[in-house]
Amino acid sequence: IIQEGLTMQPSGQGHHWIREVLVRQLGGTPYSADNRTVLYYQTAPETLKVYTDLITKDKVGYPGFLNDDVTAFRSLKAAMTIDGSFRLGTFRPLDNLNWGVTELPSMNGVKSNFASFWAHAITTNATGDKLDASIKFLKFITSEYAQTLWLEQVGELPANPNVAAAYYDHPEFGPFLKGLEYAHATFFVDESGQRQVLMDAVDKVWILGMDPIKAFEEAAAEDQAIIDEFWSRVE
Repeated sequence: IIQEGLTMQPSGQGHHWIREVLVRQLGGTPYSADNRTVLYYQTAPETLKVYTDLITKDKVGYPGFLNDDVTAFRSLKAAMTIDGSFRLGTFRPLDNLNWGVTELPSMNGVKSNFASFWAHAITTNATGDKLDASIKFLKFITSEYAQTLWLEQVGELPANPNVAAAYYDHPEFGPFLKGLEYAHATFFVDESGQRQVLMDAVDKVWILGMDPIKAFEEAAAEDQAIIDEFWSRVE
């Protein structure tokens, strides 16, 4: 194909879409509440088929099209892409790109989204003048001024609730803020390894022709092995 309807890049946001969105919309749960057991195959075994059917059956796109999803969308060769708010900083300066933002579609009456979170912290290594400077800087980057600047220039969503409220109905930032209301954050023990598990599962289906139900079962087993190895080290 020379034009795709939707970017299908599991190495980007695709693996999150499979794990935290499609699994839940199909009635499943990705992991147990204690984050020790993989449940996505057990509770929603058809999830990977829903995803890979878009590639193999409906042919709306495929992994690696024009190298990556960002390149495909910004070069006007992909009609839609699923990405984080941080991508707004990439797309907003492009004069030739006529685009808009909306929330992820629901399925079976279920809304779901993925969100990642991080924290700014000061370690115990900071003492004296360095500690004073660290506190001053932390206060600045969490201020309404700095968070508004970061949101408008980069697209990263603000932690400050006053800033979030001010942009709640914004045409570009608003859909991301609304999506947080039903978003889930994955407890990764090895994000790179667990991402690779689902990337490999997609490749097994669309490149090797494996049954997607079987590929998803194998992915769950590989994911479980990663999780088991992690907990064996920390206990």
